[in-house]
Amino acid sequence: MSVEEKANTHLLLGMCLDACARYLLFSKQPSQAQRMYEKALQISEEIQGERHPQNDIHKQKRSTRKH
Repeated sequence: MSVEEKANTHLLLGMCLDACARYLLFSKQPSQAQRMYEKALQISEEIQGERHPQNDIHKQKRSTRKH
């Protein structure tokens, strides 16, 4: 597997974690959702860098779920 394929696979995992977090919120499990959002952000930052626009979306979701 190439470096690009590995990166894309990790980004896909981040998207899956984001979707799982939305399901957990719907299922009234906010603490588990919070962990999923944080992991999705971590993956995104590792692969795309901290300043990538997608990270702002992850951060926004994470911060709105804390309240």
